[in-house]
Amino acid sequence: PSKDNRMRLVKNLMTSRPYIVAERCVRCGVCVQACPVDPKAVDWHDGNKLMPPTYQYDRCIRCYCCQELCPESAISIKQPFLRKLLGRK
Repeated sequence: PSKDNRMRLVKNLMTSRPYIVAERCVRCGVCVQACPVDPKAVDWHDGNKLMPPTYQYDRCIRCYCCQELCPESAISIKQPFLRKLLGRK
């Protein structure tokens, strides 16, 4: 594996990421509107707006605008296992 691939793997194993708590999500789309990247990291990627939006983490810049602006507090941050194991916050 190339150095870039190894660095990407380590980053993915160590970086926190937002996720949608489906039980709290009312599918209002505020998170989608708040996402500053283009194409969106959080969106209805499959087109089904009856389900909560989903993330494409390779696009996510970890700005957490989606979490900050969600009116239902339906977005939490997942700490990766390796990060927990190493005791980093």
